Amino acid sequence: MRTLRPIKFTLRLSQTESDKIQSHATEQGIDKADYIRDYLFGKEKSVIPPVNYRTYESLTQLKTELSRWGNNLNQLTRAVNEQRCPRNILPEIQSIRRTMTAQMETIARLQLECLGETDDC
Repeated sequence: MRTLRPIKFTLRLSQTESDKIQSHATEQGIDKADYIRDYLFGKEKSVIPPVNYRTYESLTQLKTELSRWGNNLNQLTRAVNEQRCPRNILPEIQSIRRTMTAQMETIARLQLECLGETDDC
């Protein structure tokens, strides 16, 4: 959820200054306003090269989708436990859950590699 910012601030820059801010913001995968706020107020972000940033974002989206599937598996498990579904599907649900857990761990490791926070790169 984004922070409400009711005050607008205008700043005049040379083309070179604007290009430099845009370049730094793009390197970090954020817009110029967020870059300037982070710079002014001391919020540090790790610098992720653009290619790795796109990969990181794709992995984040994949992780979100797997989480949704996990929620569906939990609902199926609950239905089995409440005897609204046949019990013979429970081993399959557990197998899928184990596979998804392993995939989530792999995604988390790959995200750390994108950030340059592992020795595996």
